[in-house]
Amino acid sequence: MLQYNKKGLGMSPELLQTLITANETQIVAINSALTALSTGVQEYQLDTGQNKTRVTRFDIDKLNTTIQSLINQNCLYNNRLNGTGTVIGRPAW
Repeated sequence: MLQYNKKGLGMSPELLQTLITANETQIVAINSALTALSTGVQEYQLDTGQNKTRVTRFDIDKLNTTIQSLINQNCLYNNRLNGTGTVIGRPAW
């Protein structure tokens, strides 16, 4: 369930931190799989904490795409959490 801050705008700091932590767990798990697969292992059981999936060397591109997506999400969440995001405005005229 989404939690919103007291003003009702955006996500609460607690929710943002929870999302960051969940993404970091997945990033570590995927990085471990990529490391194992790059050393010649033919198959690896990826355990993200949410589910277990068998991945092979044919999945390396998909894993790289996923890890980049998670890193980008974490950048967004960190910016929202710390108030360091970019605001793009337009003139009112």
